Amino acid sequence: MTHPVTLLLGVHAHQPVGNFPEVIEDAHQRCYKPFLETLHAYPDFRFAAHFSGWLLDWLRERHPNDMNLLAQMVKRGQVELFSSGDTEPVLGAIPHCDRVGQLNTMNDKLAAWTGVKPSGAWLTERDGGSAVGPARAETDLGYVSVDDYHFSAPANRPQNSTAISAPKKTARDSTSSRFPKPCAIACPSRRRMKSLAIWSSLPTRGNPLPFTSTTSKNSASGRKPTTGFTTVAG
Repeated sequence: MTHPVTLLLGVHAHQPVGNFPEVIEDAHQRCYKPFLETLHAYPDFRFAAHFSGWLLDWLRERHPNDMNLLAQMVKRGQVELFSSGDTEPVLGAIPHCDRVGQLNTMNDKLAAWTGVKPSGAWLTERDGGSAVGPARAETDLGYVSVDDYHFSAPANRPQNSTAISAPKKTARDSTSSRFPKPCAIACPSRRRMKSLAIWSSLPTRGNPLPFTSTTSKNSASGRKPTTGFTTVAG
């Protein structure tokens, strides 16, 4: 007997700026092209995707027909494209004005190409810190993707450890980072039990990060939590 499952799939594609053309071409023929062709044939399969700015430009110039499949999937609501810094910088390591410029460049690029403005962003190396919050708010991005590690780590902290806090709120950061839907994340507790962390709001500044957990019914299963980039695609 079969049971339906919910699959939250997000894919990330990147090539270093200036990489050898033959390397990128091989990656496209063996990976990007068959991936896009296969999923284009299944319009009911929804997912999220991020292509770094330089790679996206390279592929659109050399393989416009293949990349048009991705644009079509975005326009018909099958794919949510993530924004990011256009040249794939670690946003937390560059000045605020550059963060805003990088995000706006990628936002405008995706909107002009597909007609759909991105609502979320990929964090290069999943690292941005609280400094990303003001830039995210200033560029009208509703959320960023992060590793579940950053949520599971507090479950392993000693009880007398310092709470995770963010700097005080500033005038230009009046909104909070927020996932499009509450995100359930599995993580181990101090007793090696499996916990279920319900994360509904990610404030960028001002208050300790909210983290609540309850013991899962499957805590004795021995299964390890999954990690990696997954996000709700629509």
